[in-house]
Amino acid sequence: MTDPKYLKRPGASGRGQQVFKHWDFASERERQVTLDENDREIHDKDGALARDTDHETSAEAARSISGEEATRLENMVATATWNAKHGGLTWDEAARITGLDKASVSPRWKSLRHRRLIAFALRASNRPGRRRSRRNKSQRHARSLLA
Repeated sequence: MTDPKYLKRPGASGRGQQVFKHWDFASERERQVTLDENDREIHDKDGALARDTDHETSAEAARSISGEEATRLENMVATATWNAKHGGLTWDEAARITGLDKASVSPRWKSLRHRRLIAFALRASNRPGRRRSRRNKSQRHARSLLA
C-alpha cells in the first residue's frame, strides 16, 4: 500500500487542515488508512488515547472530561460529519457548524476514529480504481503548453 495522501483544506489560519469523513461515506482505502493509524496509537493505563508523539498533557486532558460529556460532544461532531456527506469536515468547519470551541472539537477526532464513526479523507487521485478522464488530461496538457 502506498503512503496515503491526506485531503486537507485551508483553515482559519490559512494552513491546511486534515479533512475527516463520516465512516458511512468513506472509501475502503480511507477506512483502512484510518484503522492502520488507529493501530499506531497507544492507550495510557487509564485508557485515554494518545500517540507517543502527542504532548504529555494530551492524556491528562483526555481524562479530565466526563464520559457523558465526551460522548455528547463526539455525537455532535459525528452528526456534523455525516451531514457533510462525501465532502467531510475540517476542525474549523466542525467547530463552526456545531458551535463548539475548537479546543472541544480537536480531541473528538481521535475517539471518533477509534469508534469507527469517522475516517481520514484521502485525496481523490490516491484512491485505487479512480482514473483521470482523458478530457482532464487533455486540459492539463493544453494548460502546460500555454504556460
